[in-house]
Amino acid sequence: RALKNIKLNVDQGDYSLKINPSQLQSQSVHVNVNPKPIEVIQALNQEKDVFVNDILVLTTKLRNVDNNPTIVWLRNGEPISSGPTNKRVKSVPSNDRQQFKLEIDKIQLDESGTYALKLNDQVITDCEVTVKQHPLKVVQPLKIIGKQLVNETIELVCEINRPNVSFVWLKDNEPIENQSESSIDGKYRLKLDQLKMDNSG
Repeated sequence: RALKNIKLNVDQGDYSLKINPSQLQSQSVHVNVNPKPIEVIQALNQEKDVFVNDILVLTTKLRNVDNNPTIVWLRNGEPISSGPTNKRVKSVPSNDRQQFKLEIDKIQLDESGTYALKLNDQVITDCEVTVKQHPLKVVQPLKIIGKQLVNETIELVCEINRPNVSFVWLKDNEPIENQSESSIDGKYRLKLDQLKMDNSG
């Protein structure tokens, strides 16, 4: 007799065959039913680039995943916390147990690394994620705020798309003294008090 649609918990066990017990010794065998190995239908991208503060989305599709698997996403071999302890991170399994997704909101530079999906203590698929800074660009060109008159105060302001970038103010191509502090909002300012004629340039 052939066993069809074998099930792990139902069909596993000891089977025996008795034919005319007075003449033949019974035959027995132990059937050990193993789950089908997980098959990767769509692996994680081998390499993925994402800009800082964007959303990182990693998606993979699998086959032969059992019910209620233990799902752990890893970064550089360490589990990534999600849920109430880290609301930026979401681990999203699909209802059909085929698609698994990781979302990290406002990804940061120090979150670059090797990401992997682990199911039931087995690493299934992984990829390299590189978090990059956005290319520098000018949001608001350099402008003058205030009246350009002797003894007045003016402010030079320029806005770019990133804060805390190294910078230097120049006058006639020479660095000026008393440089302003780093910007935390992307706006770089230079204040000139009590203007004199030699402030022109």
